[in-house]
Amino acid sequence: DVWQFWMDAPFLIAFDSHMTPIWAVPFPAVTICTYFTVKRSVVDLAATNNKTVLFYASLMCPRPELLRAKVPELEYIGNEFYDFVKQVSPNCSEMMKRCFFWNEEVDCCSLFEPVMTDSGMCLIFNNLPFSKIFTNNTYVPFPSNTLPSNARFWSIEEGYPQPDLRGHNDSFIYPRWAQLAGSIFGLSVELFQNISEWQSLCTGAFSGFRVSLSSPADLPLFSQMNYRLSVNRET
Repeated sequence: DVWQFWMDAPFLIAFDSHMTPIWAVPFPAVTICTYFTVKRSVVDLAATNNKTVLFYASLMCPRPELLRAKVPELEYIGNEFYDFVKQVSPNCSEMMKRCFFWNEEVDCCSLFEPVMTDSGMCLIFNNLPFSKIFTNNTYVPFPSNTLPSNARFWSIEEGYPQPDLRGHNDSFIYPRWAQLAGSIFGLSVELFQNISEWQSLCTGAFSGFRVSLSSPADLPLFSQMNYRLSVNRET
C-alpha cells in the first residue's frame, strides 16, 4: 500500500504554519558571466594556430562547436588551463561599473569575486567561502577572499548563528541577507561590455551577459539554468 501511494503521489507538500521573516533567509548568490569569455586583445582566435589555446578556448566559449571543428580534443587538461582562463577572461573592473546593495553604492569588486563555472570564469556575489562548500582535497582555482577570523556563517541546517549579532559593527556574519522586500533593498549592478573584445569564433552572434541565482551553499550550473541579459537594457 505504501509503495502504491508513493507511485500515485510521489510528492508531499506541507505548509509551514509559522511565518519566516525575510531577514532570516540569506540573499541568493548571484553569478554573472559575460558572453565575451575570451578577450580578443589577449588571444585572437581567428589568427592563432595554437591547438592548445584553441581547445582551452572551446571549453569556455558559448559556441564551442565553432572552435572544436578546428582542433582535436586533448587527452589531459592540467592546471595551466586555469592560468589561461585568468589571462583571457574579463575581470571585475572590466565588466562592472556601479553596484548598489541595501540602497547604498558599493565597490563592485568588494562584492563580487571570480568563480570557475561550466561557462568559464564568472563573478559571484554572496556565496559561502569555498572552504565551507568543498573538501580540502578539492582544487579551487580562484580561492575566496580572505575573511575576518571572527566571521560567522549561516548554514542550511542551523540558519544564522545565535545569538543574532547582525547589525553590530564588530560582527561579520555571512552570507548577506535582505533587510526589507523590494528591489531598492536588493542588488543592482551596472554592467559593461567592450564590443572590441567580441570574437565570432567564440561567441557567434551572442552578446550581453548570463545571470544565475542559487543558494549561497551551491555553485551555479549555467548549462541547467540561467537568465540572459541583453546590452543597453535594464532588467
